[in-house]
Amino acid sequence: MKKSKEHSTALRKILYLLFGVSIFIPVCCILIIIPSYFRTQMSNENIENIEGNLMLVSEQILTYLSDIQQIIVLAYSDPSFADLLTDPTDNPRVIELSQEKILLNSIKLLKNDIKSIILLAPNGNVVYFHRNANAKLNEDYDFSTFLDMDSLEETIYIGAHNPQYFTDDGNTKVFSMVRRIGHPYIDKDLGTIIIDADDSMFEDIFRSIDMKDDTISLLMDNVGHVLYSSESLDEMALNAIRVESSRIDIDGIRYKVIQKKVPIGEWKIAVLLSDESINRSIYLVYRVGIITSLLTILLTYALFNYLSTHLLLKPIKDMAKVLKEVEKGNLNVSFKSSYRNEITQLGENVNVMIDKLKILIEQGYKMEITQKQAEYRALQSRIKPHFLYNTLNCLAGLNRIGERSKLENAINDMTSMMRYSLSDSEKGLSTIRDEIAFIIDYERLEKLRFEEKLDFSLEVDKRVEDAVIPKMLIQPLVENSIVHNVEKSDRPVKVIVTVTYLESDNMISITVKDHGFGFDINAKNLQGIGLKNVQQRIRYWNKEGSCNIESVIKEGTTVNILIPFIKDQKV
Repeated sequence: MKKSKEHSTALRKILYLLFGVSIFIPVCCILIIIPSYFRTQMSNENIENIEGNLMLVSEQILTYLSDIQQIIVLAYSDPSFADLLTDPTDNPRVIELSQEKILLNSIKLLKNDIKSIILLAPNGNVVYFHRNANAKLNEDYDFSTFLDMDSLEETIYIGAHNPQYFTDDGNTKVFSMVRRIGHPYIDKDLGTIIIDADDSMFEDIFRSIDMKDDTISLLMDNVGHVLYSSESLDEMALNAIRVESSRIDIDGIRYKVIQKKVPIGEWKIAVLLSDESINRSIYLVYRVGIITSLLTILLTYALFNYLSTHLLLKPIKDMAKVLKEVEKGNLNVSFKSSYRNEITQLGENVNVMIDKLKILIEQGYKMEITQKQAEYRALQSRIKPHFLYNTLNCLAGLNRIGERSKLENAINDMTSMMRYSLSDSEKGLSTIRDEIAFIIDYERLEKLRFEEKLDFSLEVDKRVEDAVIPKMLIQPLVENSIVHNVEKSDRPVKVIVTVTYLESDNMISITVKDHGFGFDINAKNLQGIGLKNVQQRIRYWNKEGSCNIESVIKEGTTVNILIPFIKDQKV
């Protein structure tokens, strides 16, 4: 049964291995390939969306800056305003437009993001406008930096800074545009205009575009100054953006950098897309994939286990059980299955084999059993002629010497022995009690022949008197000791028979020991009828029995028989 279990286990392992391999590929697709594909697709979609948003931001910035530059037209749309910038004067002055009420209505139409306008005239006049009435121009401020700018046509952009040329303006950051302006009709320089806009206008532009919460947006001018940033970045990160790195690390988070240049002023818009944003989206795919994989594995395993057990392993196990019963000799079994497949067809072939075995057993096996029984009975009968010959000689001797009393007792012992020897039980078995009684009768008859030369001792454990043994098992051993030792010895020979119960093993130990001549077991041909007979009979009767022989030259021989203690078997 152990082998069939091992084969069944090995087959089950092979089936589970095939199941694991077959499920491995789809699970890998669900957990690796599909999420990887979605990651790539989502990353590309995010990049496309951000690039589209950057295009919108760029257009809005261009539009906004274009609108602001239209303010320059105000500088020469009114002749009185141009006179403030061009009329020669020996006493340059600072002129606040709100006080002079010149072009005040036009100024009010400007965008609310415009905080101030400063015009630096060639004649030394400084004309300015500020939405905050409390903010005044610092007359001591040195505007030479703005006046020294060489470009007349191009607009110079200055990133977020604190307008120190105004007093009482708080800590507001502004974004400035600086440009030389010329007269529209004559080749004449009207001065330099400085337009300050609230830097929050860029925040409004970026906020108006649908940017993801985990992105960082920033705007840089042509020299790398930050005009706007949604979050504060360290210099290392800014330098990586300036050199147009595709990926940067900020506080241990990996960002992908997507950049676009604004045509005006060669500005640069950059959006930093966190890998975490993609990971969070892909986690859902992973969760769905894991749940789907687990459900797939559980369902397929349940189906696989059911099909393999009922359609494959169960028929094989049933066949193994049937064959095991056949091995034990039970042919009244057959393979049965409610399914029809190649495995069950093999089981039907097993049934055909069992039917053929039954026929063969009827024809051959019973004949072999009969032959074995005949051989067994022949082994029993082989001791009888030898024993009768010796006994009859002894009886004749008693008759010659006139020992009628001894002769009568001997005849009674002989009659008892013949009755025991010739009686035939169904299985050729007896009990230890009857066998010992037979040996006692035999010993008395042999004592008549050898008298003091035979020293016989018998010891029997009463617990085993009802135990079953093969009939005539002990007597041949006693006879061997007498024939090969007592007859040839000129001194007394002791023969000891001991029957004991080995309770721990539930075995009976039968020992026949003599202090005779002994022999070399390795050189001696153990063809003597007694020993060979006993060994064969024990082997035929019970496979658990054994017969062990020990002999030492000039010291004697010991034969030990071990047989199971069987008490309730019918003799």
